[in-house]
Amino acid sequence: MPHSSVRETIERLRDAHPGASFIALGQTVLWDEPMKAVWRSLLDQLWPEATLIAGIHDTDYFAKTTALIETDAPYEVLPHNDGATRGLWSAAGELSALFGSEDVPAKAVYESYGIPFARLARASDSGRGRFQDEVTEAWGWRGIIATTPNPPIAHDVPLNAFGPALLEQLDWGFTSSLEQLGRDGREASQASCQTILDSVRNFIGDHGRDGTLTDLYRFLLPRFYETLLGAEPKNFLVANSVELFRFDCATYDRPRFAVLDLFLDAATRALCVDAYNRAVAGGGMYTLETFGEGALPFDVVLPGHGRGTLRIDGDGVHVEWRGQPQKISGPEPVWNRAKLAHLLECELGDGVALVGKAVSLIDMLAGEFIVVFHETASGYTARTVAMNQVIRAAGLPLQTMPIVRLAYPTWDALEKADVATPLFLPGHLARAFGSEDAPLPARELGKRWREVVVAQEAVLRGVRARRKPRETMRLLADAGGTSGTAWASLANEYENMQAAIRTNAARCADIKMRLRAVRAATAQDRKALVETERAKGEDFRTTLANLIERRRLTAGEEAAKLDEQIAAESARRALAYDAVIDGCRNRLRNARSESKRLRNDCRKIERSQENVWRRGRISDILRKTEMARLMQVHDAFLTAHSLPHANARPSSWWLPLIDPSGAWFQAIAAGTEARLEEV
Repeated sequence: MPHSSVRETIERLRDAHPGASFIALGQTVLWDEPMKAVWRSLLDQLWPEATLIAGIHDTDYFAKTTALIETDAPYEVLPHNDGATRGLWSAAGELSALFGSEDVPAKAVYESYGIPFARLARASDSGRGRFQDEVTEAWGWRGIIATTPNPPIAHDVPLNAFGPALLEQLDWGFTSSLEQLGRDGREASQASCQTILDSVRNFIGDHGRDGTLTDLYRFLLPRFYETLLGAEPKNFLVANSVELFRFDCATYDRPRFAVLDLFLDAATRALCVDAYNRAVAGGGMYTLETFGEGALPFDVVLPGHGRGTLRIDGDGVHVEWRGQPQKISGPEPVWNRAKLAHLLECELGDGVALVGKAVSLIDMLAGEFIVVFHETASGYTARTVAMNQVIRAAGLPLQTMPIVRLAYPTWDALEKADVATPLFLPGHLARAFGSEDAPLPARELGKRWREVVVAQEAVLRGVRARRKPRETMRLLADAGGTSGTAWASLANEYENMQAAIRTNAARCADIKMRLRAVRAATAQDRKALVETERAKGEDFRTTLANLIERRRLTAGEEAAKLDEQIAAESARRALAYDAVIDGCRNRLRNARSESKRLRNDCRKIERSQENVWRRGRISDILRKTEMARLMQVHDAFLTAHSLPHANARPSSWWLPLIDPSGAWFQAIAAGTEARLEEV
């Protein structure tokens, strides 16, 4: 039986919008989009005559990256990390292996938990760059990117160029996923994967010369639905956004284009543009002035040419084709969609599509369809709501239907369906579930996954709270098992090494105390030497110098007396000053020798072979401890993020992989919750 929230949602929609169609629009059929077969299944039970349109969003530019890719191939399969592929942006070509997701444990994440990331990277045997790539990689995810500087829109991706990368990506995803299944249950799963591979390979072989990515996705999408539903879906249409948003004199009056009038009419344009700019401000999105004067939140899409922002200013209508503006002149100002459609069709032909930018696109869809989203999908809806509130507050007509949000019990349903397939989980999940030494039955994962996520969130909090090496080692030692025993031994070794270092440090401290005493005495002797020499000089100037000068000018008996006085004064000075000076100099020479000896004694202790080895060993243990903390964050972050994310948006082909019987899909459908989201 469907969940009560599903019944309530469908009843409300059937009463309020009896003739409406549902639309599920996504960029790739190889990820979560076909899971909306759940909604088709629920409609079949509660509103079978309702139509579901499964759409392929092919009007966005294909994926790209700022990474330097050394390849001649036009399309390349890449992981996503916080290193070489930090700037990767994926669309229409992403794939997650079983339990995978695009959750990147970025360098900043590690540093927020007190991990000395840069120091560990520098010390890594694999090199700083490779280390960062490896520990920040999103586990179980690969994206296909266009290697050309200006990627085409997804609709224009040629199948013969795209096909090799797609087959490589599928081979990686299926191989990675099959490795997680027990040998006994792998035969049926391999057959499921092989069916998809054969379908893709055959389609490329038959249509590769003239076909496109859109053609392939349109071919695959209903087959994924049929696999999940167990039968060909009814009241089901497949479309793509170039087709859905075709904009010409025959289509402009469709409700999906109604919001366009509010931005075209000179009387309402400024208010709507301001509402859009306020909605996107601060979200890392571009406000409209970025695209030029008179820019509107809509793009003109011309297959084979590209996608460009629509601008209307005092000089007429313009389309910004990637820095190459095109002016489209008309006989009169364009102030509604009928005039715009006529002008674009006359100038660009009948293949033009007009698509809203992310925030306004939702208004276009909701103006004619009931949009079906997964929970967590499309992060723009809140901004659409903010824009619409301003527009409606001004009294402008803006009609939209609600969005349906689906919350799947993906992992919980493994227990409900009693799926017994043994799972050899990837490392981070195996450690989190304690199943490193044996496979985990799928139903057990379904039973425990939520508590495991909570436990891993607690691990993250613990890592942040316990930053001292001893605390980490004690925690790892307390885990028990072989690893715990090894950490207990390592902790004891660390304590012994530290004790020996402290003993030697105490010996050096005693030596340094004596050295400080020598230096203090030396300072006193230097001061006394300077003061005595200064006094001796002053004494010479005030007494002896005068006698010597008088002796130079005197002769005879008087001179003899002066010689006696000079001799007496010299003797007095020697007793008064020279003895003190000699004593200071002797003590300073001795102090220098003593200081050198004490420093050498301290160096011998500090730089002894044993002490150097101990310090090196302590550094090794600390590095190993910090790496253990890093791996705790790595595993806990991936588990705590990827499991909930994959639960909300699973890849549809995972289901027959783990459970070819279809019971898992039925349990997901029965437990799915639905809610309405007004825009």
